[in-house]
Amino acid sequence: MSASGHKGLETDEKHIMIAATTGENSKRAAMYVANMLGGLPGFRVTIYSLISVPPDDFFESGDERDEWIGKEKEQVDEALAQMLEVCLQAGFPEDKVAVVSEAKRCASASDCLIEEAMKIKACTLVVGRRGLSKREEFQFGSTSTKLIHDAHDCAVWIVE
Repeated sequence: MSASGHKGLETDEKHIMIAATTGENSKRAAMYVANMLGGLPGFRVTIYSLISVPPDDFFESGDERDEWIGKEKEQVDEALAQMLEVCLQAGFPEDKVAVVSEAKRCASASDCLIEEAMKIKACTLVVGRRGLSKREEFQFGSTSTKLIHDAHDCAVWIVE
């Protein structure tokens, strides 16, 4: 799997960040970006996966925590490799696609996604919609809804 760095962000390139999970909706988001922008000059893509780590008291030991993160990372890396391939086959040059996975604790997934988008100076954040029921959305909140309301200086594309 290729993972280029974030060097050269001070260019006129438009930087698109795809929020990636192991789910089908994330794959559709990657395919949407690839179909819309693949092969066009002036675009850079970062496929970013957040592994949201539970609090330390969720684990009996640091080793158990590390093992859990390792298993999650294996699953995520497989999904990221597929999304990378989609982007490359659509015509994005290899040096214009970065793949990043990060394990960290976040107040909310939307906060961490926005933080990463701002850090890498993405102009657009693309997420797949999970399709929560109204009850689930009320109880747990919707990441895509939070992104729409909280992302500033960054467009948000929600792909269903």
